[in-house]
This record gives sequence, structure tokens and C-alpha cells, in this order.
Amino acid sequence: MSDTDPFGLRSLEGRVLWVTGASGGLGPGICRKLHEATGLNFALHANKKVKLAEQLVDEIRDAGGSALVTHGDLSKKNVASDAVARIHASLGNVHGLLHLAGPYVRKPIAKHSRAEFDSMIHGNLTSFFECVQAVLPDLRLARKGGRVIGMAMAGAQYTTPMVEHGPHLAAKAGLVALARTLALEEVKHGITVNVIAPGHIVHKDLDRDTARETSAGTDHPLGVHGSYEDIADAILYLLSPASSYVTGAVLDVSGGWRQPE
Repeated sequence: MSDTDPFGLRSLEGRVLWVTGASGGLGPGICRKLHEATGLNFALHANKKVKLAEQLVDEIRDAGGSALVTHGDLSKKNVASDAVARIHASLGNVHGLLHLAGPYVRKPIAKHSRAEFDSMIHGNLTSFFECVQAVLPDLRLARKGGRVIGMAMAGAQYTTPMVEHGPHLAAKAGLVALARTLALEEVKHGITVNVIAPGHIVHKDLDRDTARETSAGTDHPLGVHGSYEDIADAILYLLSPASSYVTGAVLDVSGGWRQPE
């Protein structure tokens, strides 16, 4: 680490990061920001928006990086392990897992179908379990540099009730519990496992300066909207050598937001 790179981000150059949910929601903006800051090589996983993931791969390659697309429903058995095998063949061992994948449906519990509930639980929680199991052998070889970062939601670590968020909150609270346990179990291998809990980010594709231009109202104590850049900066810290003493943590990146009563 140096004065010009205080977090040691350039030390990540050439390492392989597997990003699930890369083509949905905040994913594209986060991936662009991470590549610009680190020079990481990327495996970008998509389930439905595969063409968008392919466009992101082209952008990374045009900027001089290495990248590929993996795809499929990660909650299904063997999809994650098959993806990791593809990464091995093209990029080498995986050094970090950034799990952004997971469907989101907002409605009262009474109005959820069983299929929607299953999708919420398996798409957010089971997929994390499958990805972790698939990638752990690689992370254990990363010489105390392996990273796992999950994505929850503000309040998930406290199971804070939120109207119309029941199944999604349940899945994210489960992810937090799984991640924190994994942090304890894998600490002997030097792997850090942390979770980011974003708040309500309305404009998924706006950069920080643009998002800040409009008031966010009284539900956001900071008074302004967040952006993919705010989440990406938190991820950069957790990927970097500067976070080597941080594991089992949930980093709230919400501007103090809580759902209005």
C-alpha cells in the first residue's frame, strides 16, 4: 500500500472476481467501478440478462481487462460448480466471490404465492450457499487473500420488520446468518466473509453526483439518494488488503434509511 493507493487496490490487479447478479439492478454500475479501480479480471454471472452481461464483458475487454460470462439459475444444483469450472478453464482460480444475485418482489405476505416465496428464498439464500460451496476450494488457496461479500438489505442483520418485504427480508436475514457463520469457519484459511446492507437506492444506474442532485426526503437522514458508486466503494474496501482485519461484519450503506412506518 502507498500514499497514492492507501487501500492497496492495485494489488488486486489480475486476480479473479466472480460476480453473481452482475447484469441486474446495481450490478452493471458496480462492475464498471470495480474494474476501473482495481484491474481485476471478472467472471460475470447472469441468469436472465445474459446479453447485458456480455456487453459488460466487452467493455472490460476493450479497457484491457480479462472477463467472461457464466450463466444459469444458481439456486439449482451444479450450476455454480459448472460456472467455477468454466472460470478455471479461461481465467484461473477465483480469488473472490461478490454475490449480488437475488430476486426481489414487494408485496404483503398474504399475497405471495408459494412459487414467489420459493423464488425469494432460493434465489437469494440457496444461491449464496451453492456459490460459496463451489468457490471455497479456490479461496482456500488464495494465501489469506480470499474474499466473500454478500448482499443483504438495511435492517436484515436485526430482522427489522418491513411491510411488504417479508420473504425477501427472511432470505437476506438468512444470508447474513450464513455469512457470519462462514466467517468463523473459514477464518483459519484467511478468508474474510462480510455482507453489505444497502438502503433504498431508487436510481440504480445514476452515478453519485447525479443521484445526489435530488432530495431524498425525510426517510433518508442524509437527505440525498444513494447510488451504485456508494455500494461499489464499500465493496472495494472489503476486497482490499485494508480490510484484512474485518470479517463477519455487516456494513450498512443506507444513508441512515429505514422504511417509513
